[in-house]
Amino acid sequence: MIEVGESMESVSRTFFDKGLAVEETAKEVQHPAEIVGKWYENYRQEINE
Repeated sequence: MIEVGESMESVSRTFFDKGLAVEETAKEVQHPAEIVGKWYENYRQEINE
């Protein structure tokens, strides 16, 4: 059985929306802070457009 869900980047965005820092979000999604930091940069660029 294959479960289809949201990408971890998408899940991370919900934490960013709530005001969590990159390090806190990385712990929540269980991914390295370096990767989550790149997602955060993408997130910030998109909300500033």
